[in-house]
Amino acid sequence: MALRMHDPNVPHGKLAQALNVSDDTVTNYLKLYQAEGIKGLLDNRYYQPTSQVEDSLDRIKESLIKEPVARVDS
Repeated sequence: MALRMHDPNVPHGKLAQALNVSDDTVTNYLKLYQAEGIKGLLDNRYYQPTSQVEDSLDRIKESLIKEPVARVDS
């Protein structure tokens, strides 16, 4: 929407207010579009941490199956 609403005669603050985002967000969107085009705006840039135990997950599961941490016997 920031791209569609962009007009060189309209301050970024007015666009930001209409879109309920910060001035910097509008500026960043426009700069990103100028630098990378629409693909740059569509890329997922959110931080996505990866688990450090991912490689060991199968061994951890096997270990817990063999020796459960706690057991309730009836």
